[in-house]
Amino acid sequence: MNTRSVRAAQVTGWTLVALAAVHIATEVAGLAGTPTAKLQTATTAMDQVAVPTSTHSYLVTSYGVSFAMALFLAAMGVAIVVAVRRGRTVPAVTRAMLWFAVAVTAIGLVLSIATLPLPPTIGLGIALVAAVIGLLPRRTRTA
Repeated sequence: MNTRSVRAAQVTGWTLVALAAVHIATEVAGLAGTPTAKLQTATTAMDQVAVPTSTHSYLVTSYGVSFAMALFLAAMGVAIVVAVRRGRTVPAVTRAMLWFAVAVTAIGLVLSIATLPLPPTIGLGIALVAAVIGLLPRRTRTA
């Protein structure tokens, strides 16, 4: 693998880990803080309605999904970083992880633009661009 691809893959992986860590920290800080009146009204309403086919409320399910997805995002980032370390001897491993990262971050970016605040959108955009850069063909030098 060339240096550009290795660095791009590392940026992709660590960006996903950072996004997950910031998300989890923000959620925990929000849970520990005093909610505004609007937030309290919304969380009370969500907590009073059970998800169909479940005994859990929409609020509990929302937090559960949020934390689970953040953990999966972090795991994907770590997997990319590990693949880069191993991929120096088997470049196909890193390329496969980068293709997977492009697919997942592209879908995540579209969803983020439509539904989330700016910070995760920027983070997913950085991860996507880095993964694409890592997949670009190596430039050959001409004399």
